[in-house]
Amino acid sequence: MRVKLIALPPALALLLGAAAASTAPPPQSPIDNVETTESRVEPATGVSLGSFKVTFESTTFTDLARLGDAPIAQMGDAGEFVMWVCFTLSRDRQRLWFTSSELGGRKYVTGAIAQVLPADASASPDCPELPTQFRPVRLDSGAWLGTTLENLQQQFGPPWKTGSTAQFAYLGKDREYDVMSTLVVELEDQRVVALYANHSTTN
Repeated sequence: MRVKLIALPPALALLLGAAAASTAPPPQSPIDNVETTESRVEPATGVSLGSFKVTFESTTFTDLARLGDAPIAQMGDAGEFVMWVCFTLSRDRQRLWFTSSELGGRKYVTGAIAQVLPADASASPDCPELPTQFRPVRLDSGAWLGTTLENLQQQFGPPWKTGSTAQFAYLGKDREYDVMSTLVVELEDQRVVALYANHSTTN
């Protein structure tokens, strides 16, 4: 995907304004030591939700309307800009955000965040329940919350690890464009309890 920043359609702009109080995704620290993780394959290219496929840098926020009536929200500016749609999986005690940075042109999904929720967590108007027909939810690689660190290492190679956080990154080329695919996971007992997946194509 090669996109330029675009002006939001009036309907989308109104929806963004109405979603100002939406459940924001948890913050993620910038990935460190990208060049040293040496992932063999791209760890994050999209998310499968049952038969529905979200492809990073291809699927738009308008496309996500098929998943349900979830508001689009945004916050920040320039390099700190983030745009998102949030869904809750109450039975699985999970929350999922589809996100975009400025690189997404305020149109395309460029990443996803997921985390395990407390037992008493529930859906809300700003983060509604994901309909059951869009499950199971997995990254294209098959990895998701609950995946073991050992499994991730078998797929992507050795991570950059610090404390309870492991980082996988792939750097490659698509003709003259630079491709970076990253997956950062937080671990408890060597299993994923939160993940941050992103994909970018730049020149």
